[in-house]
Amino acid sequence: MQQLYWLLKTKMVDLLKKENDSLLIQPSDTLKVLLSTKIPVDAIVTWGSSYVNESMVTNESIPVLKEINAFVIGGTFNWHDVLHIQATKVGPNTVLSQIINLVATTQMSKALIQKFADYIIGTND
Repeated sequence: MQQLYWLLKTKMVDLLKKENDSLLIQPSDTLKVLLSTKIPVDAIVTWGSSYVNESMVTNESIPVLKEINAFVIGGTFNWHDVLHIQATKVGPNTVLSQIINLVATTQMSKALIQKFADYIIGTND
């Protein structure tokens, strides 16, 4: 354990040994993402290489190799090996959170043609 602190000189969050609240993670925190765990936040790989399954965001069926200085998306799945990542975006600023907000906003608003059709038939929704 002391080797990890010496190596990174920052906070380490071991996502397998204990479950941590992702709200506690701040930008620039260094995290250790173990094999077969989800990446908690958008980040840049600072150590290691692994295949990451990004299909939930990119619809790519094959896991993508991520090496040092590669960007990883929060919520994706670390498929192959241990990664050390440095958080860049957390909370509502992450890619996944922005996609969710965009979909929710789009579903709540009516299309212009739908508003016009409602106007013609006299519906005031």
